[in-house]
Amino acid sequence: MKVNVKGAAHIRVGELDILLIGRPVSANDPELFRHIGIEPETKKIIGLKAKNHFRAAFEPLVGSIIYVDAPGVASNRLTTFKYQHIPKPIWPLQDVKYESEKRRKEKWMH
Repeated sequence: MKVNVKGAAHIRVGELDILLIGRPVSANDPELFRHIGIEPETKKIIGLKAKNHFRAAFEPLVGSIIYVDAPGVASNRLTTFKYQHIPKPIWPLQDVKYESEKRRKEKWMH
């Protein structure tokens, strides 16, 4: 599928290759890099500003994935946000023991 990224630039700083694109697009396909001459499979480290859609395409290329949580509204750490008017306890903000979990533990303890 073709995606218009509104222009792209490949910048090299020392041994660091940087891909800049003209509009926000999730980096979920290595072809985003390959079309301007960056081969992801040859890199020791690939840094992506993406959530989760990248895993299917990039995990086979890189093996290990390390998440970095940057500030902003797209954090994966839900406990960093201020909530109002939510029922408590609610997972994943609090540790919640559900009835099925309690029954399973009780069953195995007897």
